[in-house]
Amino acid sequence: MPIGVQAQQFIEASDYVVKKCNNSPSALQTIANEDPGIRRAAEALNDLALFAGFEDDATGKFARNVSESFLRRWIDFKDRWENECLKFDWLIGELIAPAGKLSTKREADRWDLSDSQAAESAGDIRDAISFASGQLEALAPSSSEEEVYHEAIDNGIKNLRRIFTAARLDIRQFLRRYDLLPFIHVPENVSKKHRTEIEFKSIYHYLRESQIAFASGLDRAAHVLLRALLELVVTKHYGLDIHLTAGNKQPQLSAKLNAFRMKYGNKDWFEPIFAQMKEIKESGDLVLHFDKPSVFKAEDKKSFETHFASLFTAVKQLIQNAEDEATSGV
Repeated sequence: MPIGVQAQQFIEASDYVVKKCNNSPSALQTIANEDPGIRRAAEALNDLALFAGFEDDATGKFARNVSESFLRRWIDFKDRWENECLKFDWLIGELIAPAGKLSTKREADRWDLSDSQAAESAGDIRDAISFASGQLEALAPSSSEEEVYHEAIDNGIKNLRRIFTAARLDIRQFLRRYDLLPFIHVPENVSKKHRTEIEFKSIYHYLRESQIAFASGLDRAAHVLLRALLELVVTKHYGLDIHLTAGNKQPQLSAKLNAFRMKYGNKDWFEPIFAQMKEIKESGDLVLHFDKPSVFKAEDKKSFETHFASLFTAVKQLIQNAEDEATSGV
């Protein structure tokens, strides 16, 4: 089923549930017990959220041209309705505590879960390479055509191992860090200002490169690229295209962040987001000035990775709210 059709189904099911529950997630269970239609709608929201691929990361941890109507409902679902709707999923329902809070099992540390899954997947990759290599050694080619194929597979395995070695790619770390990254929906009105993902100043260019740098363990590059992404977002989507003048001796991004504070400082969401914005800038500056990029010790990878992934969440909120905030005139 086309993703656009599924998005429309999600919108309709969400609107139905919100209206019937008078916009109160806590009322969902009670009303669903009396109205089978509400229960079916909640189950439909679960199925669409899990299987429709709204956050399919096959090509990246972001989606382009997301409609504002879908995005508004998706954010509300993830923030307020998802845990209530999950109670109607027979596979997950037993994990939900009576008071409505997720049990200890579902509250398990995300880093530990991601690391466990990454370790298993990395092992599978190693096993697949070893199996292919072993099969080549066990099965001698019986014809010239098989010999050519045999040689091609052998070269493929050697070059794959060469890539892992040359790039110093830790597969377990890559998969764990990639999983920790938040998925970012880029609204239509934000996407239209970025013509193609290969354009140098495209938001997709910086999103992909900052995410892959972090997942690959290129921490200094990730700090700088995330800083560049932040500056691109506030410049292009928050009306803060400030240039240095004779009377403005501040670095350009510092001036933009000060202007951002003046414009949005009274917003409820401002303080935590702005603190992360400043940290992104300062960490990027440290790298550019040949200083250490993080206060976290190298061996404290759990703290570093979870914290760095949280910085992407700040950029995610700026991207997903840019249209409303930038055009609100406040």
